[in-house]
Amino acid sequence: MPVSPTAKGIALVSLGVLILSPDALLIRLISTDVWTLLFFRGLGQVTMLGTVLLLREGGGAVARLRFLGGAGLAAGLAFSASQIGFVAGVRLTSPANVLILVSLAPLAAALFSWLLMGERLAHATALAILGAVAGVVITVWDRSGAGSWVGDLVALTTPFTVALAITLLRFAPAIDTRLVLMVSGCGAMATSALLGAPALPSGLDFLWLALLGLVVSPVSFLLISQGPRYLPAAEVGLLMLLELVFGTLWVWLALAEAPSANALIGGGLLLATMIAHSLWALTRRPAVPATDTQD
Repeated sequence: MPVSPTAKGIALVSLGVLILSPDALLIRLISTDVWTLLFFRGLGQVTMLGTVLLLREGGGAVARLRFLGGAGLAAGLAFSASQIGFVAGVRLTSPANVLILVSLAPLAAALFSWLLMGERLAHATALAILGAVAGVVITVWDRSGAGSWVGDLVALTTPFTVALAITLLRFAPAIDTRLVLMVSGCGAMATSALLGAPALPSGLDFLWLALLGLVVSPVSFLLISQGPRYLPAAEVGLLMLLELVFGTLWVWLALAEAPSANALIGGGLLLATMIAHSLWALTRRPAVPATDTQD
């Protein structure tokens, strides 16, 4: 039985979020300054995706640049800004505040989809977004008063930039997302080099940065960036909120930081909302035509 585009999109994004979920844990474990972290994360991302591109395309790798274009360049820079905002936000303010702000991503994606594509938000998706935001707010309610307003402003860039990136990818499905994510990595490296003084990591920091840069970041965003080919941008943003559930679980298992009662209630509501909306999308919403350019 053939897999529908909707089911494929849900599976790709969900798997990408699962792989991305140790992101916050690794950021907690890495002791380097934020610029070193961002530089080597970007370097790993460019190295991994560049290697894959060369192995698969050989001498035709350069010719793939025609699939980038202005929209691809903009999407790459938006992804880069989202990563910088997230990492810097976690370092500058309360992680709880960052989670609240990141929960705005589906709303931002719906706004950009309407502005750029004239795509209207389905009522079920709007209700799911409200349920997801409620789940996030419940999760962090008992800790949301802490944090720095500067860090909050930095973190506020994350939901809007990631929403812009996934909307641009849906707007131009012929874009080679490997190139988009290489632009993202180069943007993070350039920003780190200009604003900071990246240093060579050592010890366990080297191991965690290698895992983050070579595996977690490139693989997860490569999968997530395929989602807009099959799903509206708002639904991709909605599925990305599952990182809250999985990320909390990783921290609990690795650092023995048990989630609060609010986290269990809010995470349960969020997870139930995602499952219900995915089932609705599979059974009720018409399939979205897909365009593959990387095979």
